[in-house]
Amino acid sequence: MESPLDRLAHLVRGLGDLMGLTPLIDRLISQSEIVIIDGRKYVRKRYLKEVGIIKWIPPTILFRVSYPFTLSPKERFKRELNFMTYDWQGFVRTPKLVHTDEEKLEILREYIEGNVINYLRDSEALGRALALIHGEGWALGDVKPTNFLVDEDSIHVYVIDAEQSVRTNGLTYKAWDIALSAFFASYAYLSNLTAYESFLQEFLREYIYWWRGGIAVLRELSSMKFGGIFLIMPLPHVFALADIIDAIIEEEKRGVQA
Repeated sequence: MESPLDRLAHLVRGLGDLMGLTPLIDRLISQSEIVIIDGRKYVRKRYLKEVGIIKWIPPTILFRVSYPFTLSPKERFKRELNFMTYDWQGFVRTPKLVHTDEEKLEILREYIEGNVINYLRDSEALGRALALIHGEGWALGDVKPTNFLVDEDSIHVYVIDAEQSVRTNGLTYKAWDIALSAFFASYAYLSNLTAYESFLQEFLREYIYWWRGGIAVLRELSSMKFGGIFLIMPLPHVFALADIIDAIIEEEKRGVQA
């Protein structure tokens, strides 16, 4: 007979398998489609699609103290439009918008060639991208790897989905981006804690290197506001995250005092 601990282990393994299916799940709940116009690829996104509302119900209910998720198609349309039309230069880029329809709540944007963020290969790129985004006064809210593309030469990271993004000078929403990134990576490295620790070291150190305000964000992660997301992470990975953040903060403190 299975013990409660065995059942929990099966559940955790199942979550790990599910995280590996993220690209497939994304396609099933996507509001976007590739269209061909005059022989060129574009991406059309429709915010009024029912699946676009349904998929945001759980995070809006469960994590409302951590991040201001919205179900409203109009608000998600506005948030994405604001982020995509911001003057991003350098490492972080967004696709060019070809057409927007405020009545139908649709956008047509350029199709970007690139590779989805890979935690093994692109940990530093992700840390740098989030640092630059946060430093410009933005938080994304949804940082699953399929929302980022790295171009072939690794010169730019493209944010291709920003419908939950918000402007903020506070720490909490930016800390949510870091916590959620750690959550996704914990299941990508479910059976390899050492690899997860390596990811965190590279990701977080790159983050504070490119934005010194990142240290305050890491401190914010100790807040009870993030208990919900850490509760559904594998426990060894939560401890690893806490230890690495503590070590980075302590190193930074010693550096300031030196």
